[in-house]
Amino acid sequence: MKTTPTILIVDTEPDVVAATTRACAAPGYDVLQARSGAEGIEIALREIPDVVILGTVLEGEDGIEICRRITAAPTLRSVFVVMACDTRLSSEEAAEVLDAGAVELFERPLHDHELIVRLRMLVRLAETEARVDAAQGFLDTVLDQS
Repeated sequence: MKTTPTILIVDTEPDVVAATTRACAAPGYDVLQARSGAEGIEIALREIPDVVILGTVLEGEDGIEICRRITAAPTLRSVFVVMACDTRLSSEEAAEVLDAGAVELFERPLHDHELIVRLRMLVRLAETEARVDAAQGFLDTVLDQS
């Protein structure tokens, strides 16, 4: 069981990836990077991060579709996806992002402190969900034995 939360950053802009990596590494999170949506999916399936920070616009790819693919994967059910956009989205666009499975949407630039506070909350939620899943598994085992 991993003890350090893992954040996967998926974006095609090197400066965005570098800045977000610095912000996420500062409080001690393990940070993984992907420069494309396809690479992001591959890394997510292999590493099962706690949180994925995913750009809405990826070079040649649709970030919302990548979000759908990540959240649809059974092994990534417990992964929280946060969509990061460079422009304000309409309420319809925001609804589409959330409907795709993202748990949060933020507009860049986001101050490092605010990003870390949001990530800390999501990591706590992921940890709580893992404890609930473990308790459910234990209960299922006990009930199956009765």
